[in-house]
Amino acid sequence: MTQREIKNGQRNSKMLLEEVYFWTDTIKDWHKLLNDDFNKDIIINGWKNLVIRNKIKLYAFVVMPNHVHAIWEMLSKNGKEMPYASFNKFTIHQFLEKLRIGSVSQLVHYQEFHDRERKHRFWQRDPLAVRMDSKDKVEQKIKSNGIWLISLKIINGLRQSFMKQVLMSLILLPTIVNVFNFSSGL
Repeated sequence: MTQREIKNGQRNSKMLLEEVYFWTDTIKDWHKLLNDDFNKDIIINGWKNLVIRNKIKLYAFVVMPNHVHAIWEMLSKNGKEMPYASFNKFTIHQFLEKLRIGSVSQLVHYQEFHDRERKHRFWQRDPLAVRMDSKDKVEQKIKSNGIWLISLKIINGLRQSFMKQVLMSLILLPTIVNVFNFSSGL
């Protein structure tokens, strides 16, 4: 974040192709939407799809009850949009479909009353994206945010079914690698 952004209370995080970023995306109003294993699966499937289609490299991630952290790289656009936008769109549609079927009463938490473009918002605006331009930065983010190194360990406390899903993702996502083997030379 620049001094101007800090001073003005603004953040406009942008990600460029072929750069590695630490990324945080937060559920609107910090609701604990991601406590549900099915919703965690939506997150995993969104990333899985982008990895399989060679739109991203996902080096490390953690799914918390109300936000996600990832260390990832955008490889190519998905049509006209960046892969992170595709990820958000995919997850939004999946969350909305799930809540319409099973938990209509929870939709009120995600309604947008002052936005002409959409009726619901699941992710807060402007996720944080910090360019990872050194190994030290990556290590610091991993230590301070509890990022899960996919190739090294599993976070304690995950439910067995979610752990199995993630382990299956490891088998299906051959481009997920140890975070210290970035192709960009870190």
